[in-house]
Amino acid sequence: MAKCFGCPYPEYEKYTEYFGPYDYAHQYVMAAFEKSPTNFVNGNVDFSTWDSIRAIQMAIQTVTVTMNVWMYTLREFEDALDDCVRGCGQGQTAGNCNTAALIAWDEGVSFYVGALEGSDGSGDGVLLYDLADKHCIDFKTCGPLEDATEGTSPVNREVLGLSLNVVEHLTTMECGKARAIKNDIVNYMTVPFAQGLLKAAYRSSRDESSKDDGVNGEAAAYAATVVPLIHRCSELDASFIEKQLDYHTAAKDRDFIAIKETLERHYECLGVTCEQVGGLWDKEAGTYYEGASPCSSPIEADKEESSNSGLILWLILGIGGVLLLVAVFFLMLKKKEDPGKNKNVKDVNTEKQEQQQE
Repeated sequence: MAKCFGCPYPEYEKYTEYFGPYDYAHQYVMAAFEKSPTNFVNGNVDFSTWDSIRAIQMAIQTVTVTMNVWMYTLREFEDALDDCVRGCGQGQTAGNCNTAALIAWDEGVSFYVGALEGSDGSGDGVLLYDLADKHCIDFKTCGPLEDATEGTSPVNREVLGLSLNVVEHLTTMECGKARAIKNDIVNYMTVPFAQGLLKAAYRSSRDESSKDDGVNGEAAAYAATVVPLIHRCSELDASFIEKQLDYHTAAKDRDFIAIKETLERHYECLGVTCEQVGGLWDKEAGTYYEGASPCSSPIEADKEESSNSGLILWLILGIGGVLLLVAVFFLMLKKKEDPGKNKNVKDVNTEKQEQQQE
């Protein structure tokens, strides 16, 4: 992904700029297995100082999916687009030149889903498809309406649906259109990262004893996954999240609200929205955890404000209309009364004239 046609790929470049080595994800996992320190430019971790085996296991398990499999999935997608741009590079004629590109894209989807999900996606997988489904439960974004705690994650629905669109464009060699959709797919694939970081940050900041169940290792792993992306948005904020979710940072020193607000500040930069991420849902209580409710994207907030303003305007117009009708009613009533009064006055004057004549 560093030395190939079309390289360096944009997502890969963000990670190598931050960590340094081209095989940063491999080095992270191997250092965890060996309980040794990493040798990165930024984001170094010394696993020899981690005193929880469960935390190390969680770090390995998380990073294997979020940094290794995620990036190799994108590698296959990029390979498909490269094959499209260079006419496959294997001497095919224009009629069947899309074969290599279609195979590469199919491989990318295979890495994303994994064989354990089964043909309908209802199996018990362990890769990116499964990660999205698990997090949509935690953040109440599952199902067709994206408001349930069961069903398929909208991330998976979009990734697979958009992949079919890419295949159509690769078939007709419309490489530019295929790449535009691929960029949208990457944004959707980033949503579970934000969800995973928020969940781990919340859990690791609640109780010091939770350190032993591996949550600190998971939090550190999600930080290693997300921080290189945020680093492109704000180096200062990236450093803050990294320090907050360091394995050795005590629960009492972790400020979940500040972590959440810092992450949300860069949703647009990450290519995700508040609505896609959702809020950390307490299924037993039937509400969001304290301080973990969903944020509102600027566009949605503007819509809501505009809607509220429109409602207020209609209320004002409605009240004004009612008052106007009342005023017209009384005016008409008064007009009806005036002729009677004038008639009475006329009768009195006639009587006076008759008396004077007599």
